[in-house]
Amino acid sequence: MEVETKITDKDYTNFDEIEVRTHKGFEERERAIKKGHKIKLFFGRYQFIYRRDGNEISLVELTDLSGRWWWEIYCLKGNIFEDTQRFTSKQEADNKIIALLTPEEQL
Repeated sequence: MEVETKITDKDYTNFDEIEVRTHKGFEERERAIKKGHKIKLFFGRYQFIYRRDGNEISLVELTDLSGRWWWEIYCLKGNIFEDTQRFTSKQEADNKIIALLTPEEQL
């Protein structure tokens, strides 16, 4: 679950902020393991929050029941899109986030 991206520093100037934090589901799993529970890993370690002009998109890595890993985006603030969108790579998800958060005249 190595986090790799080919996005340049220039691409990141499209955002007001990118917050990287440990995913709450990952933290809960770690606490449960310390108590002796065996719980399958469903979340990647990190959650990325991309912010621009009052809009926020969350990016997390998740696994499905078959064990396949996905990068999933979800709109936290703003009316950018509904539901979730899944991608097979972080690069694809990052590109979609850039497109969603960048004003049309800057694309």
